[in-house]
Amino acid sequence: MLRQQQNRRRQQRRSNSSNGFSSGICLLVMMTTTLLLLYVQFTLAQTQSAQPKLDLDPRASRQGIIENHNRRREQLRKLLEETKEKVDAHEHGRSLLQGDEYDTLKKRIGLFEKKLEKMEGPMNDREIDKILERQKIRQERIRHTEL
Repeated sequence: MLRQQQNRRRQQRRSNSSNGFSSGICLLVMMTTTLLLLYVQFTLAQTQSAQPKLDLDPRASRQGIIENHNRRREQLRKLLEETKEKVDAHEHGRSLLQGDEYDTLKKRIGLFEKKLEKMEGPMNDREIDKILERQKIRQERIRHTEL
């Protein structure tokens, strides 16, 4: 019986000492978490107070808009050429397309040609200003959704 009491006391001491150790770890974790949350809150407050610049988008400049226009025009030319090749290959029996595919590609050729015709000339200042205004509005909208 005496041994049983001694064993119980030892177990209680062990559990008491381990509880002290685990409560110390819990306290350390809570303090670290609190500091981390304060840091995140401070960082968020700093970023929200700073005014975002509207010219971060490289396409927002006149030169960027013209370069993007030229790149899109070249892309459209390549797409038109590839589409014409597919239709030509189908018509000459080299590569057969499904009925719907053939009809769709034929329609696309006309649409691509129209679009390319519109894009052929150089961009005027009015078009560039419209694009700049749209981009400014879009960036304002993005900025307001981030807040």
